[in-house]
Amino acid sequence: MLGPNEMREVWKYLSEGGALVSREETTDGGYRLSMSKYNPLINPQGSLRIAALLADEARSLDPSVAVAWEDLGDAVMAFAVGAELGIPAVRAFDMEGLVQHGGTLPATPRGILVIDAVRGAKAIDALSALLAQVGGTLAGALSLVDIGGAIADVPVKSLVSAPESPVAEHSGA
Repeated sequence: MLGPNEMREVWKYLSEGGALVSREETTDGGYRLSMSKYNPLINPQGSLRIAALLADEARSLDPSVAVAWEDLGDAVMAFAVGAELGIPAVRAFDMEGLVQHGGTLPATPRGILVIDAVRGAKAIDALSALLAQVGGTLAGALSLVDIGGAIADVPVKSLVSAPESPVAEHSGA
């Protein structure tokens, strides 16, 4: 669990990387939070700090591989988290309906998904299936921000929650 100073630090780096949280009204009178993609290449030092915090969250899951789903920015973060944990990183992707991966998976992989925000179950379901095909499991997901999109059968650990964001606070979320 991050302290207030670390949370402010994470929000600063996320903002610098273009990850802005917005509140969108829904037709039923409620709202949902969304987030633009985080670009870790804008501030490498900030991204490395975020990766270290994510790695701390991941240790209890005992992963053997960090996995990113499709996005290059998420692949950069998976690489940095993997480096912090001393494990390899791979990028998985959908190629015409077939889940593929770039990189070598360890024997009986215990994977962690590294993603800026869980926006639904697609990445988690696809990676669970991919790892199961090779005798492994998806131990959990690490996200930078919880935007309330986690629909998962695996633990999802987030550094910060969107309702705590400076943008969400000012928009009444």
